[in-house]
Amino acid sequence: MSVYDEFCTLFNVFEEADIGFLQSLEPQRKRQPKKEVPLEIRQTEKYQQRRLKNTLAARHNRKMKKLKEKQSVLFLKKMERENKSMQGECEKLRKELSALIHLVRKKDSTK
Repeated sequence: MSVYDEFCTLFNVFEEADIGFLQSLEPQRKRQPKKEVPLEIRQTEKYQQRRLKNTLAARHNRKMKKLKEKQSVLFLKKMERENKSMQGECEKLRKELSALIHLVRKKDSTK
């Protein structure tokens, strides 16, 4: 299993094809149809402030979502580099071990 696959498993990240399949399994959330807000209410200061606050909150949430996604990608790349480094080190140790085993066998056969 690659580091990417492990990451996807740990953090519930799926490929686009998987997302479509998973969404088909989940029941669709039923939204209420949007109701027309009367003009008198839309013109009130309180309504305008609520809309502005909601707009800013939505903007902030989208920004944080993008930031979190970038952090996840950076974390994934770091883990891949670390994994590659460890695999190289592991291969080096395996070669050293086989050389040592060869030396021990050679020494035992000369006795």
